[in-house]
Amino acid sequence: MHLQRVKFKDIEQIPHINIQQNFKKDFFGTSPAPFIGRFGYPQVNIGVLSPQTLNDTSHYDSPRQWSLQRLPIGTIASLRYGLVNSRTSWNVKDIHKTGKFLEICQEVGMARKAVELEVRLKEQPKLRIKPEKEIIPFGPQAEVQKARITSNPAVDSRVERVVRKFPEQAAVSRKCRFEAEPEISPHPLEHYGSG
Repeated sequence: MHLQRVKFKDIEQIPHINIQQNFKKDFFGTSPAPFIGRFGYPQVNIGVLSPQTLNDTSHYDSPRQWSLQRLPIGTIASLRYGLVNSRTSWNVKDIHKTGKFLEICQEVGMARKAVELEVRLKEQPKLRIKPEKEIIPFGPQAEVQKARITSNPAVDSRVERVVRKFPEQAAVSRKCRFEAEPEISPHPLEHYGSG
């Protein structure tokens, strides 16, 4: 691993950020990742992060690609500010309850590639930029009214086997692992090292 020395002037430069301002209430988008909040536990926000566009959006949520391409901080922040968080509130202790939006979040989380969605929000999302140094850039967010997957998500066969074989454990692992679960089978972890 090659570490590069960071110079003070590189950190202190103000990055150039291109931010979309006009976000729609109804849109088609491609979601590269789900969102699972942490504040208000056990009642947390869950949702899907998606730019309001239908193309390859895997680079919107890929620190590995950002590093390999040596993307500047401004470009990364622009990508993150472009992701709309279509969310709702969910109690993590209701692990055995199902809901359409929860299932959508799980499908997005298991998918190998970004998933195409149709989303209707309760209100138009507004971007609120917080000028603090330690805050991860977040795009606009709004409560989801209706959402549906418009493509067939490609799920790795190994992930599919684990979910079918251990549905309760997979549900726990998809739910963000807030609570310690000593009874979880170690089998899903065996697949981790194989890709």
